[in-house]
This record gives sequence, C-alpha cells and structure tokens, in this order.
Amino acid sequence: MQHKVSDEKAHRSRRGERVGLLALGSLIGITVMGLPGCGPPPKPASLIRLEAMRGQPLTREVQTGNPAGWAESDGYYRQAFQAWNDSDLDDAEDYTQLSTLSYRIALAQTKQKAAEAQLRADGSRLEIAQEQERFYTEEIARIQARVDLLTANLATAESRARERLIAMAAAVKPSGPSEEELASLRQELDAARARLTATEEVKANLYAAGRYNKAKNLLGRAEQELGAGDLAAARTTLAEAATETEAARTEATPKHEELEARRQLAETTQRLQTTAEAIEGVEVRNEPRGIVVAAADVFAPGNKAKLRDDRFLLLDRIASLVVEFAALPVIIEGHTDASGPKGKREALSRSYAETVRDYFLEKGIDAGRITTTGYGDTMPIEENRTAAGRAKNRRVEIVFKLR
Repeated sequence: MQHKVSDEKAHRSRRGERVGLLALGSLIGITVMGLPGCGPPPKPASLIRLEAMRGQPLTREVQTGNPAGWAESDGYYRQAFQAWNDSDLDDAEDYTQLSTLSYRIALAQTKQKAAEAQLRADGSRLEIAQEQERFYTEEIARIQARVDLLTANLATAESRARERLIAMAAAVKPSGPSEEELASLRQELDAARARLTATEEVKANLYAAGRYNKAKNLLGRAEQELGAGDLAAARTTLAEAATETEAARTEATPKHEELEARRQLAETTQRLQTTAEAIEGVEVRNEPRGIVVAAADVFAPGNKAKLRDDRFLLLDRIASLVVEFAALPVIIEGHTDASGPKGKREALSRSYAETVRDYFLEKGIDAGRITTTGYGDTMPIEENRTAAGRAKNRRVEIVFKLR
C-alpha cells in the first residue's frame, strides 16, 4: 500500500532522531524517555480509541470477511502496544495510527465485498423475476386469444338464435286478447285495489304491513302483466293478491279491535269521571276496579235502611248517570257506621245496597246490570266517634265496572 511506504519512511526518520538523542543522553548519564526503573507512561488516548474500535461487533465481520486486512491492522496494534509498554510514545502513536487506518481500510473492503455479493444475488433474483414476467405475459396472451375466440363464437350463436326467433315470430302471429277480456280483467284489478284499500279500516297497512305491502306489489305486477297482454299471468297474480289481502285483514283485525277498545274505554272513563264529578254531594274516585261514585249520609240513623227525604235528588242524578252509561255493569256497595249491634251491621249494609238498587229499578234501569253487596262497618272513611263521621260512613258506593 502507498500510504504504508510513506508512513514507514517518516517513522525511520523520526526513529533516527531519537537514536541520536539517546546517544547524547548516554554521555550525560540520563535517558530521553525517563528515569530508570519507572513503569510505562499513561496509555495514549488514540490507543484507547483503537482498542475500543477493535472491541466493536463489526470486528467479527472484518476478521471473517477480510482476514488479510485484519492481520495487517492487528500487527500494527501489537507493535503500538509494545512501544507503549516500552515507554516509546512516539512509536506507539505511529503504530496506533497505522493500525487504525488499516482497520478502517479492512472494514471498507469487507463492506465492499458484502455489497458486491448482495448485488450479484439481487441480479440473480431480477433475472428470475424477468423470466417469470415473460412467462406470464405469454400466458395472458394465450388466454386472451381463447377469450376472443369464445366471444366471437358466442356472438355468432346469439346472432343465429335471434334470426331463428324472428323467423318463428314471423311464421306464428298469435292473436292478442280481445278488448272485452282486457276490460273485464281491468275491472277485476280495480275491485282488488278497492278491497285492499278497505283493509285500512282495520289499519292493515300498520298492523299487517308485510301482507298489505305484498298484496300492493302483486297488484302492481298484475297491472304490468295486463299491459303486456299476458292475461293468464295477470289472473294468477290477482288471485295471489286476493289471498294476501284477506290474510292482511285477518291479521290486523284483532289488533285493531283491541286498540280501538282501549281507546273507547279511555274515552268512556274520562267522560264518566267528568260527568260524575259534576254531581254535587258525591265523591268520585278512579280505581283499578272502575269509577267509584260515593254518596254519604244517604240513610237515616238507626237499624233500618230508610232513605232520607232530602237525598232523593242526589240519587236521581246518580240514576241518570247509570242510565247514560248503559253499557257498563254496576255494583252497589253498602257501608254502615259502627252504631248498633255488630252482628247486624253487615246485613244492614246489604239492605242499604238493595234499597238503592230498588230505587234505580223504579227509574227503569235494567236489573241485569246491577249487583249488590254489603261490607258493614269494615271500610269506614271517617271516625265513628262523632255524628258527622258516622253520617259519612253510612253511605253507598256505586262502582261502574270498566274492566
């Protein structure tokens, strides 16, 4: 190597100078490098860096990929180490530089060889890929040629088939449906549409939407078939539409009736409660068992069910309420205060209920709508210690059964 020759010349020149200095030093009894008996000087920083570089993982690549370059660098390193150990720092520095440069050259040569090998491998893969590309290009061309041939044959076959159909159509000219047949079938289609629309009375379009829409689509298809003159297909489709229409009505009717009954019940409940609350002298309650109209202090004190004369007007108004809501069954409940023999209070309360029932029957109310019962003093609404409380407990409750 060129740098190696020049570096060695410079090294011999400096070494000659040091030999002269050593000869001169011997005349005066000292050494140029130091006092006799001392150890090696501190290791130069450049030598420390060289040793760190040699300890890197890349060193394994240099040793394996470029053994000659590694041997050269390693030889200079050993000379540098020996020179330092001999306290010859100049030689140690020179050999360190030579070892460092040799190491870097060997590393570069190792990388170059690896790159060349990779390039050769990539070139081989490129050739394989190019060969595959050529093969598949030719294969695609062969397949495309077959496709073109099949397409041409298919076009020829389709053309011949059309020609045959045209010839057959020209030879056979079927007569179309008569105007009478078309008019009759159109009337059937209109009637089918009217039947489907009528199912909206029971909200079939909501409660049986699937069947309703299917029937609607079938009617649309029947109209298209009728327009095309295919009367047989139109009749079949109309029959299917009729089946779906009837099924839609059957499916929707129970749901519609249930919801309609709930709506009517809610309206009746609200109207009954409002009308009852307009009667002065009664208490109105909306309970799960129905609307309860309670009339207190209707009977005179004592052990007999005797109506008070001043309460007839109140009972007349309640009777009018029963007449107005004639569709509702009625329960008349009797209640007593805590006066009199305890064993007779339940019987007395039943007499209260029956007396009011008889009064209602005189007003023309159907006896089949009325049921009576008595609860004695078991359900007081006020304390029985006062006359006013006992008067409120002597009452009848008319229950309009809504449910």
